[in-house]
Amino acid sequence: MSDSGIFNDPGLLPYAGIIRFRNRAARDLEKRIRAGHDGSLAGFADYHLRFGLHPDPSRQQWVFTEWAPNAMDMFILCDKTFGSVSRNSAFPNR
Repeated sequence: MSDSGIFNDPGLLPYAGIIRFRNRAARDLEKRIRAGHDGSLAGFADYHLRFGLHPDPSRQQWVFTEWAPNAMDMFILCDKTFGSVSRNSAFPNR
């Protein structure tokens, strides 16, 4: 006999406890994400719009944003910076 509240496959019944646990954990995580992002999962999922290299038309410059909460230093290397990499204190560490 299957527990139709979870699934209709009797082969999964031995795993009902872990399925319920994971389901609760996913719902709890969703609640925490929504609470931290104005009730929106999309607000959590659109970090690709914030991080990386993007033009800022209002300041007429490029902005590079990265999330590295425990970083002491950060270096950006690419084929265009090789040979001209320099430490610049003008870049804010925020």
